[in-house]
Amino acid sequence: FRTSLHSTMAYRTSAGVNDLVLLDTLSNDGIFDCLASHYKKDEIYTYIGNVLISVNPFKDISGLYSAGTLKKYPHKQLHVNSPHIFAIAERAYRSMAQNLTKECVIISGESGAGKTEAAKKVMEYVSAMSSKSKEVQKVKDQLLQTNPLLEAFGNAKTVRNNNSSRFGKYMDMRFNLGDPRGGLITVYLLEKNRVVQQQKEERNFHVFYQMAAGGSSGDKKKWAVNDPGKFKFLSASGCVKVSGINDANDYGEMRRAMDVVGLSGGQQGEVFELLAAILHLGELTFAKSENGQGSVLSGGDAALVAKLLQVGEADLRQALTNKTITSRGDAILTPLNVAAAADARDSLAKSLYGRIFDFLVKTINETISTTGHSTSIGVLDIYGFEIFQDNGFPQLCINYVNEKLHQLFIELTLKAEQEEYAREGIEWQKIDYYNNLPIVELVEKRGGLFALLDEECVFPNGSDKSFYEKVKQNLDRHKEFSMVPSGARTQFAIEHYAGKVAYETTGMLAKNKDLLFIDLIKLVAGSGNSVGQEMFAADAASDSKKRPLTTCVQFKKQVADLMASLKECNQNYVRTIKPNDQKRGGVVEKEMMMNQIKYLGLLENVKVRRAGYSFRLLFDRFNAKYKAIGKGHPVWEGDAESACMALVKGLGLDKDVKFGKTKIFIKSPKSVFALEDKRNKFLSDCAEMVLKGSKDSIIFADKVHSFDKKFKKSPHVLVICDQGVWVMNPKDKKPIHRVPMELFNGITLPSEDGWMVLHMTVNAKKSGEGQSFDYLVENVYKSEIESVLEVLKVCRADMDVAYSSTIPLSASDPQEAARQAKEAQKADKKGCTIL
Repeated sequence: FRTSLHSTMAYRTSAGVNDLVLLDTLSNDGIFDCLASHYKKDEIYTYIGNVLISVNPFKDISGLYSAGTLKKYPHKQLHVNSPHIFAIAERAYRSMAQNLTKECVIISGESGAGKTEAAKKVMEYVSAMSSKSKEVQKVKDQLLQTNPLLEAFGNAKTVRNNNSSRFGKYMDMRFNLGDPRGGLITVYLLEKNRVVQQQKEERNFHVFYQMAAGGSSGDKKKWAVNDPGKFKFLSASGCVKVSGINDANDYGEMRRAMDVVGLSGGQQGEVFELLAAILHLGELTFAKSENGQGSVLSGGDAALVAKLLQVGEADLRQALTNKTITSRGDAILTPLNVAAAADARDSLAKSLYGRIFDFLVKTINETISTTGHSTSIGVLDIYGFEIFQDNGFPQLCINYVNEKLHQLFIELTLKAEQEEYAREGIEWQKIDYYNNLPIVELVEKRGGLFALLDEECVFPNGSDKSFYEKVKQNLDRHKEFSMVPSGARTQFAIEHYAGKVAYETTGMLAKNKDLLFIDLIKLVAGSGNSVGQEMFAADAASDSKKRPLTTCVQFKKQVADLMASLKECNQNYVRTIKPNDQKRGGVVEKEMMMNQIKYLGLLENVKVRRAGYSFRLLFDRFNAKYKAIGKGHPVWEGDAESACMALVKGLGLDKDVKFGKTKIFIKSPKSVFALEDKRNKFLSDCAEMVLKGSKDSIIFADKVHSFDKKFKKSPHVLVICDQGVWVMNPKDKKPIHRVPMELFNGITLPSEDGWMVLHMTVNAKKSGEGQSFDYLVENVYKSEIESVLEVLKVCRADMDVAYSSTIPLSASDPQEAARQAKEAQKADKKGCTIL
């Protein structure tokens, strides 16, 4: 039979269960089979209770994010519709708006699993829910336009993902009365080293290629940037163009985003001049000086770099080949050798880019900042777990924050389950789960990796080699830690929750220190480029003798602050999975998906969620959904729990359930499927009664009580379709009324559940003229009908809805209503009023 696309969610489809909690057999293989089956049918979303599992489709799926799909989710409980990112966004938004709570959506998964896309869809949904006033629209545009701007400057093509976020982002959207008023963006650990070096078949940050592809001829002439393949910083990896990425179009989107978020034309021009300077810095080469004690510039266009930076060429040459050392109050200029000069060049390029990124985030935050807010929704889009051929300091930091997030997920999932069982008075079944706390402590605790790395950075003679020896001496006894037996003796390995990763210590000290010589800081601070001045002014003016905070110290504090912020919110989780390494739609690599299923802890999550009971639902929601399959044609009276108990007993399921204080808990998935099968049979029978070859689709069907032609209450079946409403006789399955949708005038709903009145126009048999007619239907749930009305709006059947605490007389006693109407007409003719 046909059901509308907008019909309520079935707990399983032809592809499998829509909630992994309902799997018959719990195993990692069973989870894979279910996800893979859904994926092959373009069903990329699945639930584990309140957690959404999303498998990257690597292609566009028709209608997946259409306006019609979006309209299905407002005001719906999580499991009313099919699993979707919109359902998670709706849950967060509605809780925020109605309960004035702080919400967050935590999106996790490895690189290429679809985290960034999921974050954008959450923001788009939340934006669509707010009002359409000009002021609110302006704020929404500003919030949404942060995405193309930060993607251009913070994302890059990697071997695993063509649009990989090379930074972490927490977007805190701030609301008042359900409308966005502004926000705050916090960013984490931009991968600045990518500016000067990428792995094979990877790219630098998108913005460099966008400049070359989309800039005007005048701009590209000024920047001296045309062919990205001619720059070492862009071409050394062997990848310049990427299939599926239109750099020219993306450049246009990025420039429009700059306008919206508050960057003036002058600021934009100066930012791009600094970006061009970075590219030309990469072309500078060095040779030994004549005295052999230092270095000189030997290749590249120093004059062009100086022009783009708006500094003197001589000053640039000196700052790149010398450094100032202060000893006992005296400043001594010391020449740099060729290798040190090249390092200084790269440090300047990385520092310029990192500060440009921070400048953009600062400008965005100034534009979207607000104090007039009461609630917020945070969206965390942070780099996923990474295991590359070469893993260094950035991967150590990235994998550390993923360990922290995984730890938080397990803690909060267990906590949420324990609290619900306690609230409902259901005995809790303890679940064993993998605890990754030892790995977190291995990195962050006193005497751990970060502490040892920082300690080595303090010593004047500290080196990558001495750091390696110190790590071996202090940490080799840990179960999760090991040294990698290699000829170079420079690697150690950590057994992360996501797998074993070997880390290269070479370069770790330099990346942790992240130093830039004062000569180069003062050079740019004295630039004619106002953006450059602003970015370096504070460091140039500082006379602090304190050692600058290292990267890992700053990052550890940022992560601690992030965890504290997330714990203050109601968490909504999205776990993303990458199905294959070819980035191809419809392709499933079992080994790859199984690894992610294991390290994401999906099986443990299912076990925690079930804890002996595979299904739970509020009493009134259960009654509303399944009362149609109960025996006979009962009238629900009394409280929802009693009605639920009676329904379950009549269905023969009372031995497989537990009743909490507000919810029913069902132990076996088979019992849930038996309910679904009976409900589908009821819908199929309704379809046979009313459709019979029609192209119409069923939206809603239920057993009700309504008045027959003699105004006697009788059992009927109410069927609402796309094109009209049917009231059927359940005995002979013949229609009593059939009203086309265009003849509906409106609906009256009660303040409480129990009845509704359909206001319609029917043609009189004698005259053929349309007459108003009010039809009373009892035994319905208001929340279910409100959901149907949302669907009818999508079907272009928008109608008036009224709410009343009393049943209209025209529906409860049409004869008396008619008599009063006649009396009113007589009184009106006499010029008097009947009270």
